[in-house]
Amino acid sequence: MKKMSKKVVDKIKDTLINQKRELQTKSYNNDIDIDGDETDEIQGKLIAIVNSKLSLRDKEKLQSIENALKKIEDKTFGICEE
Repeated sequence: MKKMSKKVVDKIKDTLINQKRELQTKSYNNDIDIDGDETDEIQGKLIAIVNSKLSLRDKEKLQSIENALKKIEDKTFGICEE
């Protein structure tokens, strides 16, 4: 099995760290105004659902990034787990 060069692994690590920073600084507007008529209430609930799904997706992505960074640190990155 061919190992990745240190240069390639370092580039991947830098990319992962940048993605991690972006995800950690991202915020979703949780202050949703649902006052008003029925349309405003429905729209507010839809926005809340979308924000929740985006937040969950970002948490899962952040966990994947953390796992990859740990593998880089352990020098097991790029090795098939199966």
